Amino acid sequence: MMQGRDTMDERPASIEERNLSKAESLLKSAGLIMPPVPEELIARFRERSSWCFSTRLLSVSPYNIKQYVQEALSGRVQDSLILARAGHGVNTYAMHYFLVHGPLQLFLQISWGGANMDSRQTTAEVNKCFRLVERLLESVGEGLRSGRLRPADRLTVVASNVYGGFWLAPTENGPTQTAAARWDGSARDPKIVLIEAIRWLTQTHTSVRPVIRISKSQYISGLQCRKLLWWMVHEPESPELAVGEELQVIFERGRRVGELARTCVPGGVLVGLPHHEVTHRLAATAQAIADKAPVVYEASFLEDGIFVAVDILQRRRDGFVMAEVKSTLDVKNDHIPDVAVQAHVVRRAGLTVKSAEVMHLNRECRYPDLSNLFVRENVTSVIRSAVRAVPKQAGELVSMLAGPLPEVKTGPHCTTPHACPFIERCWPPLPAHHVSSLYGIRKAKAEEFVADGYNTLFDLPRKFAASPAARRQIHSVRTGEMIVERDLRGALASLTPPIAFLDFETVNPAIPVWPGCRPYAQVPVQFSCHVLKADGVEHHAWLAEGPDDPREQFARALIAACAGVNTVLAYNAPFERQCIDGLIEALPHVEDDLVALSSRIRDLLPIVRDHVYHPDFGGSFSIKKVLPALVPGLGYDDLKIQDGRSAAAAIETLLLGADALTAAQQRSLRRDLLRYCERDTLGMVRLYERLLKLAGMGR
Repeated sequence: MMQGRDTMDERPASIEERNLSKAESLLKSAGLIMPPVPEELIARFRERSSWCFSTRLLSVSPYNIKQYVQEALSGRVQDSLILARAGHGVNTYAMHYFLVHGPLQLFLQISWGGANMDSRQTTAEVNKCFRLVERLLESVGEGLRSGRLRPADRLTVVASNVYGGFWLAPTENGPTQTAAARWDGSARDPKIVLIEAIRWLTQTHTSVRPVIRISKSQYISGLQCRKLLWWMVHEPESPELAVGEELQVIFERGRRVGELARTCVPGGVLVGLPHHEVTHRLAATAQAIADKAPVVYEASFLEDGIFVAVDILQRRRDGFVMAEVKSTLDVKNDHIPDVAVQAHVVRRAGLTVKSAEVMHLNRECRYPDLSNLFVRENVTSVIRSAVRAVPKQAGELVSMLAGPLPEVKTGPHCTTPHACPFIERCWPPLPAHHVSSLYGIRKAKAEEFVADGYNTLFDLPRKFAASPAARRQIHSVRTGEMIVERDLRGALASLTPPIAFLDFETVNPAIPVWPGCRPYAQVPVQFSCHVLKADGVEHHAWLAEGPDDPREQFARALIAACAGVNTVLAYNAPFERQCIDGLIEALPHVEDDLVALSSRIRDLLPIVRDHVYHPDFGGSFSIKKVLPALVPGLGYDDLKIQDGRSAAAAIETLLLGADALTAAQQRSLRRDLLRYCERDTLGMVRLYERLLKLAGMGR
């Protein structure tokens, strides 16, 4: 045992400890003290290269301090620490300590060594600054405890004897503009900047106002629910806000629609910078307007704490026309505050907005003629009252964000106009068999039952008007038994074998890509078909490849797969019939075969709904609920694609966005789609066999 050392210290040092120890030893060998490393950042603190330790990957040298500062001022960045020596060769280099942690954004750059510098003097200056950093962090902690600072605040301190410095207290709105005005090459002594920031923190402040900026979409979310906005701003990394594949497809769809809309108003300047680069976007917009650009796309403005990017800003003699591009087929109610807040911010920026428009897709457009793809609706008069309301609403939202999580009762706003991603945080879990799960019940009626003290199906009065399916559900839940009606046998006997079990998957692109299609036309691009014969089951499958029109090949493969069958079973058959009607319209030369096939389609869903109920259905007759209850072990949990919405997103990506996928990713996606669609029809086969047994007709 080593003397003077506790036995518990003989464990191997962790990677984090070794990185921290190496940085400390390196600085000590150069006569420098180790600056503070917040405990929360130690786990990500790594040696990146010689004399460079950080919690993040570095895209540019820390010597380019301005880029890191502008990044932080443009919006919230992840907490991070950079401790590095960098410079211009051996003649001039500096020590850098960049810390973003809690409300503090500190960027310290001190000249340290070089051909024409006194190394002893510069080392002493670095150590003085590092000690001031310790005091600054202590003051920040004290400010948080005393309430002078809030977690949402931003105290920006830039201390550089290379480029100059400034400090920006969170009492000032619009930090980017203020910072740009102050960064004029003055305040060359980093110690003075640090001392001034410490002095501000240790003084008594009575009117701390946090610097909070929200985007247009956040403003709209705040109008729907303040608690939703608070979580979006203060918990941006929460899992509820993660962008899944379905949402990514929607974003990509909107991006393509936006790009095509610009071609309808040509000759413009695109402000194509990332949205988090607010400062650069504002500057690029100002330059385009100063240059008299006839049109500016994604024109960016920041006023009253709200950042907006106008899709199309078109110059007129007496002002500007602004257009908001939407990938919808109509102007929606929630588009009005969206356009209103943009009009307010643009006017506050000093421009004259003569009219405001919503530019949406035209349901009358048919491919290949896309000349009328968009409709431009003037909403100037419609948004007037909403524009007048913006200053008050924006002020209230920004003030709310500076405080704790607000109290908001649940209500219709939880799902309207958009479903809240945080709904499970607010809504308590419902008891099993809650009255809202009663089949076919209206929301208002469910709320009435709850108000009268009837919370579950067990509580409902014996006599009240209910459909036969709902009565079966109540009886099944109360007895805990599956209900099977006697006439199930007759319903199944009407299905003449051989039977084909059929399921379609479709794609509905916002921008039509195949002849005769309108925006959002549903086009079948995949089917699975299990054919049940006396000697067994055959499986047929087809999935389109690439962006070419799939309808001809789809129809011929479908006709061949269903040849010789007497009954075609689908689950929710109106969908398949509608798809076949679309094929008949597009492919008149195979109309007879498709009409004959459609005439043989029967629906399995009403057979289940009208004759069977299992307590595990939960008031739903979706195959996703029915199959696991009646055929245990044959659900969808083992599949990568588990529902129709995910399948639709995957298909759109595979057929219309395959350029972004590798060959291996395309093969994997095809395999997952084929397995999902096959499970639907195999599930119908097993469900049919189970129903036969329940009716006493099967083995």
